[in-house]
Amino acid sequence: MYDNFGNILLIKNDGSTNEALNIEHLPAGMYIIEISNERQIISKKIIKQ
Repeated sequence: MYDNFGNILLIKNDGSTNEALNIEHLPAGMYIIEISNERQIISKKIIKQ
């Protein structure tokens, strides 16, 4: 997970196919989540209010 400035905030590499991320400690704002496997990388924006 990255912030608006490209700083890495959270890394999870457990190989799970169904994972929840706890972002309670992060302030409100926009973040980018990057999900990857051996074939593709998907980036999604999320907004925490």
